[in-house]
Amino acid sequence: MTPIILIATGLGFVALFFLAWKGSGERLWDPLRPNQSDLAWLEIRDGAPVGKWLALTDSSLTIGRNERNRLVIDDPAVAGQHAAVTPFHGGWAVRDFSGGGVVLNEMPIRYGGVRLRPGDTIEIGPVRLRYHQAPPPAWATVHTDQVKLVPASCSERAQARPATRQRALSHDDLRRVVRFFEQELENNRREI
Repeated sequence: MTPIILIATGLGFVALFFLAWKGSGERLWDPLRPNQSDLAWLEIRDGAPVGKWLALTDSSLTIGRNERNRLVIDDPAVAGQHAAVTPFHGGWAVRDFSGGGVVLNEMPIRYGGVRLRPGDTIEIGPVRLRYHQAPPPAWATVHTDQVKLVPASCSERAQARPATRQRALSHDDLRRVVRFFEQELENNRREI
């Protein structure tokens, strides 16, 4: 081959290599990141506020009590960095960093990740999220930035219920209950 053909071939490879990278240094195509046609969303099902949808971009969505997370859940049952939804081989996976505080479809996740499928339900503390690959409905509020959730705390839930005095049963209370049921049983036997 002539030197001109070799130089042109070399320049062609350099041009292809250059086109495969963005100016910021990120690759245009990454097998671990989802494709633009594979956009996904998380719908907030339970917790406050319900009906919001979070767009999953090409980076991880971190979840926890810490203010640096994209989804902040202000609840004592949630760790500072509790979980993350991360790109995984063209789709998405949920990873648990808390050691058992993430439930996927009613099954706890232990340190590690599980690939998400459409319709999967993720529970983190008092909040339930649903994974979707279909676009959200027109009425939904879609967020691409940080969302703060402040679920009703245990004390607020207790205030919403009618006031009842709760205390441990003493031995005397248990004896009274047993006597009551024994008397009811005897009365029923007499009637038969």
